Amino acid sequence: MGVDLHIHSQASDGTLTVAQIVEKADRQGLSAISITDHDTVAGIDMAINESADLSLRIIPGIELSCVQDKRDVHILGYFIDYHEEELLDNLIHLRSSRASRAEDMVNKLRDTGLDISYEEVKKCAHGGAIGRPHIAQVLVKNGQVVSISEAFNKHIGAGGPSYMPKYVLEVTKVIRLIHDVGGVASVAHPGVSGVSEDFLLWLKEVGLDAVEVWHTEHTEAQTQQYMELANKHNLLRTGGSDCHGLGKSRGYVLGSVEIPDEIIASLEARSLEIHTLRNKS
Repeated sequence: MGVDLHIHSQASDGTLTVAQIVEKADRQGLSAISITDHDTVAGIDMAINESADLSLRIIPGIELSCVQDKRDVHILGYFIDYHEEELLDNLIHLRSSRASRAEDMVNKLRDTGLDISYEEVKKCAHGGAIGRPHIAQVLVKNGQVVSISEAFNKHIGAGGPSYMPKYVLEVTKVIRLIHDVGGVASVAHPGVSGVSEDFLLWLKEVGLDAVEVWHTEHTEAQTQQYMELANKHNLLRTGGSDCHGLGKSRGYVLGSVEIPDEIIASLEARSLEIHTLRNKS
């Protein structure tokens, strides 16, 4: 069996449809998945509907980008009440900011003489949250670069001539928002982001519940390191492939990371605690 709690669909910057993700997860014999799209919960109901006749559990999830002291941090939310107005209002603002940023970047690219239009980028996003990967895909499709990596390295990566900074929430607000909708907050890919023990402790002080111990890019040493830190500081463990589908610069494969089923019960229990505390306040 096993689980995969970090997956992206076409609702954000993935290339797989929700139906394809559910089908692949079921074929691999996974017991549970969470589609954690960036700044959107659009894929959750679709996943639940697609899995209705399967023995595959869908954990409502999301991935939110935030910043702390100029450091980019990604926070995953699990067992969220994804129809809550407070969450949806914040997501509308984040997606609007993403779209404006993408349009500004496309205009910069056009100013440098590259063949690209914002309409193409919107089409590439399939109605989901628009991001730089969609811009990169259009640049590849139009023959302006040979790969997504080249698009980022030459044009739209941080420091590139067409890069625009994104609007993000502060870490404390993101964790509070996840808790306000009954969710469990986990820091994503800490080994990739360079999360130190001190920073992990600070995150716990402001409400972090869990750490993503298992991730495609984590080495065995990093997996062991964050396992020990989670145990030491009484944090729950999460994990996932961070799959974005085919044709992405990062070829993470759905279900490729061995993650034990039992972490689901711990996350669900923590979510129930958060609900209880929220109802008392």
